Amino acid sequence: MPDIRFLLDANMPRSSAELMRSLGFDVEDVRDIGMMAASDRAIIRHALKTKRVVVTGDTDFGELLRYPLHPGAIILRLPFKYKSHEINIILKDF
Repeated sequence: MPDIRFLLDANMPRSSAELMRSLGFDVEDVRDIGMMAASDRAIIRHALKTKRVVVTGDTDFGELLRYPLHPGAIILRLPFKYKSHEINIILKDF
């Protein structure tokens, strides 16, 4: 498995981190590191520092294009009505 590390944004279900870990990925949840209310810019800085791909539903993270050395972001654009288990099915398939 590739050595890809992820940073889960606060707008994603906590269970998504558990799912990704069960698949063997290194996942850090912003809620677990005191960044639940952090600005997008602060989250990007942390992701850069720790070399993590941001997993989010927030299109504002498209701003990552301004950071050419950043490993990137996965922006899940799903209907707001989706429940955690539906989001996790999509994430797992991805």
